[in-house]
Amino acid sequence: MTHWTTDEAAQSNSHDGSHLHQLRDIAASFRILADETRLRVLSLLIQNGEMNVRSLCHNLEQSQPAVSHHLALLRSAGLVRSRRDGKNNFYRCVSENLDAAIDIRWREVMVPGRVEDMAALGIS
Repeated sequence: MTHWTTDEAAQSNSHDGSHLHQLRDIAASFRILADETRLRVLSLLIQNGEMNVRSLCHNLEQSQPAVSHHLALLRSAGLVRSRRDGKNNFYRCVSENLDAAIDIRWREVMVPGRVEDMAALGIS
């Protein structure tokens, strides 16, 4: 049976709290990615580099408010960026954030300190 001092217990709880916070962040990212329309938006942006809302609506066969809602969620998660050109908003995928949301953050939390070891072994 393990007996912890108050300092050890506090340190463990602090680590568990940090780990739990990271897991919650990952869960939030996965919830955003768990929607078929948002995945289609990301796919279109990856394929085309940058698209305006009208083109996304046409390709997705969805209304402008619906597409804008999905884009807002993706933007709040840091997965897309927008720029305005006249009356048009153009969006592009932030691939490094998408990679982090799917891959790197998951590994760092689930296998702390092992990401470098995995990279050294050629596991990606």
